Order: sequence, then C-alpha cells, then structure tokens
Amino acid sequence: MTTSDLRRRLVELDAAIIDRKSALAELERDRATVESQLYATSTFPVLTLPVEVVVEIFTMCLPTIEELREDERKISERLESTAPTVFLGVCRTWRHIALSTPALWTTLSLGFDNIGDTVAAETKIEGFVEWWLNRAGLGPLSIAFRTRRRGLLLSAAVPLTLSGGPFTPSRMRDVIHRYAPRVEYLELELPQEHMRHLRLDSAVFPLLRRATLEDSGFSPLYDFNNPVAVFTNAPHLRDLHVIHWATLSYYTPPSSQLTRFEGKIDDLALFTLAPNLTEARCATGAFDAPTSMIIIHRRLKSLALVKSYIGTNPVDIIQHLTLPALQCLYVSDTDPDDTTNLSLFPFLLRSSPPLHTLAARVNKDTASGMWEHCLPLLKTTLENLEVHSPSNDFHSIIWSSLDSFPRLHTLSFVDSAGVDYTALLRFLRETTRPSRLAKLQSFSLVCRPGAFLEDRVGSFYGTKYCLDEITTHLAMIANRGMDIHIAGADKTYVKHVRSTRVL
Repeated sequence: MTTSDLRRRLVELDAAIIDRKSALAELERDRATVESQLYATSTFPVLTLPVEVVVEIFTMCLPTIEELREDERKISERLESTAPTVFLGVCRTWRHIALSTPALWTTLSLGFDNIGDTVAAETKIEGFVEWWLNRAGLGPLSIAFRTRRRGLLLSAAVPLTLSGGPFTPSRMRDVIHRYAPRVEYLELELPQEHMRHLRLDSAVFPLLRRATLEDSGFSPLYDFNNPVAVFTNAPHLRDLHVIHWATLSYYTPPSSQLTRFEGKIDDLALFTLAPNLTEARCATGAFDAPTSMIIIHRRLKSLALVKSYIGTNPVDIIQHLTLPALQCLYVSDTDPDDTTNLSLFPFLLRSSPPLHTLAARVNKDTASGMWEHCLPLLKTTLENLEVHSPSNDFHSIIWSSLDSFPRLHTLSFVDSAGVDYTALLRFLRETTRPSRLAKLQSFSLVCRPGAFLEDRVGSFYGTKYCLDEITTHLAMIANRGMDIHIAGADKTYVKHVRSTRVL
C-alpha cells in the first residue's frame, strides 16, 4: 500500500471514529433521559417508608460501644462502612434524614492510633469532633477516646513538649472539658501518666452515669502510690468499668456513690469504700490479707470473680467477705486448686444470703463433704445452679437432692465427666412429673470430649420400657416442656434437645 493509500485510510478511520463517538454520545443522552424518566415514575419501596421508620432502622444499625472499641480500622475506612456515616452516601433522601436525626450522632469513638500525624497536628480533630457532636443537638453524649501506641501523646516526663505524636493530652483535655456538661458515658484508654493530664477531677460531669477507664499496657510508669483522681464532680456516676491492663488502684474515683463495678482489683478496698455497691464483677490479682480479716458489705447483690485480661484465674476473696444481701454468686472461673471451694461453706454460713443463682467449680477433693454441707443452706432460695467440672459423686448428690430445692428452675453442668445417663434420665423424668409444684425448666449438660451420647440405655416411662439412644430419651423428656441442651462429641439436633460438638 502506497503512502497516499495509507493517508486516505487514516482519513476514513478518523471519520468512522467521529461517527461512532457521535452515536455513543447520542446513546448516552438517550440513556440519561430514560433514566430520569424511570426515577421520576418508579417507586422505590425503601423511599416510601415514613421518616420515623427510616430513623428507627438507622438507629438499629448503630454499632455498640463495645463493637467500636474493638474496631481498629483507620478512621476513614470505618466511616465509609459504619453507621451513621455510611448512610450519607446512599442517596439525597437518606443523607438528609441521617444529618437531621440527632440520635444518630450522640456516640463518638475515636482511636488516635488510626489518625495520621498530619491531621492530628492541625485543628482538624477538634473540628471533626465539633461537626459530629453538634449534630447530636442537646442530647446526652457517649464519648470514647483511646490510644494503644506508646508515644502518640505527650510524654509525662516532659510535660509541655511533643513526644512521638502531635495530639497532646492538653488538646484532649480541652475537648473533654468542653463537652463534659453533656457527657453521659465516657470511655478513655490511656496510660496512667497521660490520664493525669486530663484533669478529670476538675471537670464537671452533671450527666455522667457510666465510665470506662482502660490502660494500653505499654507504659512502665505506673504510680500505685499516686493514683489519678477522676470524676470528683460527677454526682450521678454509678457504673465504673476498669478494663484491659488497668486496675482500680491506678485511680481514685468517687467510690461511695458507685452501685456497679467491673474490673481488676488488687486489694479489698472496694468493699469498704463503696458501701452502696450492688453489683461487682472482679478480676483479682494476688494480694496479702490477714486470714482473720472479714469485711461486711450489706448491699452487694451480685458478685462475680472472673479471669483477668491476660487469662489468669481470680484468687479467693469470699473468705474475707460477708454478704448478707447477695442474690447471685459466680465463682466458676476460679482455679480448680484454689481455696474458693473450701471458703464457700463458711461464707454461706456467716452470710446467710438469699442466694438464687450460683455458678461454681467443684474441687474434686472437697466435692462430697463440702457440697453436702453447702446445698442445705440454699434449699429455700436457689433457682439457678451452674456447676463446672462436676464429678460423678457430685452428680449423685444432685440426683438425690431434688426435693430439697423446690424453687430450682435451671440446672447446668459444664465440663462434666463420667455421667451416669440412666440416673440422669431418672432425675429429669422426676422433675417433670405433673404432681411437682416447681418443675425444672431448663437443663444443660456440656460433656468432655469422648462422651458417648449415641449409647443406648433403657428407661421406664410409666409401665413402658424403652431402649433407645440417650438423645431420644432426652427428646421425649423435652416434649414435656423442658428446655434441654446437651453439648458433647456429636452434633445432632433432636426436637428440643440440642447436641453440639465440643472441640
């Protein structure tokens, strides 16, 4: 092909391209017109909902403060996929509804680890906080600020210079103090020395009811002899959580007004400084207390001893307590070799509590003697019993003690070994007799791996003898109205009986 031929061919191709582009542009115009007509004439069901229904749906989509606490994504990523900001990019109607609904903006959670230094160095953080919380109107606020990277905030050793990060405690302090009159819930995760700079003792929190204090665990500068005073001017504060690496001895809260506490304690001061406490969930570190030391707390209704953040078992503190108002006691997280089992009987004897819920671990060395003494003390009040690591001896005690617990509604065995299923079936049948005034409503059995729930056993139902698998017998009993949950080596579902695998 000659040069002139090639030039002519290029002209032809250019002309064809222009024609195609014109045709494509016309098609795009036609499409836009049809799309506009479609939107103008179509009905989208979600857009026909009343505004109050949409608001309710939006509210149900809001993450909990616990979910926000565990969300470690960058702030930009979280805002793109989490309510309420996710609604802003859907359509104009949803954006308007979201921005004009104060209830969607009352909770703000910021992790400063996930904010770039460029943003933190300017006033953009304060501007973002103001933009967000102003949309909450005059409603009460829930605010959570946290950092888990050492050095992001101001160093305590150099009070007024930057160290590794531009967002200083003084800036955080100013934000907290500005919104303190409207804060109903406050959550802070900071090292102790940084918490001190926030001056939480000088801020006035007239609405504050709940607070959570955390520690990132990266600070070596804990000062147990100089705890941080917090919430001195929070007259309605009733609920305090001290979680993760923090312990109550890091702080000096207004303990006398607390009714609920959750966190780690290193001594028994909580039970003397908080006389109005009604619920305590404590991880307990090792501490020395005189054997003869007994503290009487007359208002505590619920006590749980739980594992610490790093998984250590709680130590026995009930040997030092007398709790005459106690209704719920949870000591199943204790180490099998600790003394809680031995302390339970004298505790119940001196407290005489109206205990209706008990979760405990059976110490195999003391099961028979100790529990035979404990159970009679609970016979008139006990409604819910959960026992961890029960032995065959303990099972026998329960099987023979049913009539001693006329109020018992829920019975659970966890990590159970050596179950006599014939005796179990006999026990459950007796609890569902029509003549019984108070029937067992729920029974749960979590077996150790190796339990043979497919074994066939024989049992009488009236005068009829039935030989069948254990789960079939349990289903027959469940048909009488009892909720039965069996977790073992097999995974089957038989009517009301749910059997799941234990790994």
